Amino acid sequence: MEHQTSVGSAPLRLGQVGSSLAINKGQSEEWHFDRNDDDSTYSIISVFGSGGWTSSAENRQGWLVLPQLNIEVEMPIGSVVFFQGSHLLHYVRELDEEDADRRLVVTAFACSEMSKYYEKHKHEIKSTQVVN
Repeated sequence: MEHQTSVGSAPLRLGQVGSSLAINKGQSEEWHFDRNDDDSTYSIISVFGSGGWTSSAENRQGWLVLPQLNIEVEMPIGSVVFFQGSHLLHYVRELDEEDADRRLVVTAFACSEMSKYYEKHKHEIKSTQVVN
């Protein structure tokens, strides 16, 4: 019997999210869309690090800016944010040098080309999976 993660009685399917990872020290400070992401999935940003954090509502360093929604999201160490980077223009406010050295950002996303490959070959992939 194939194991399926579920919430209540509905299966929880995240598609190919996490089929690609980007690991960065610091952040992306230029406005951009994630053009190579699969439009049907979400990006997951996780912030790791150690030590203090000097971000505040006044300086907003390291905050995720989403101008189409007119919001900024504080991104301290321990944050996890889901959003569609292929649909929403975004950037992260610059960190001072001391805090940039304390922060590691892991972004999980689905590359559109990998998703297309998966869709084309999913019947082959599923038939080779080991089921406990």
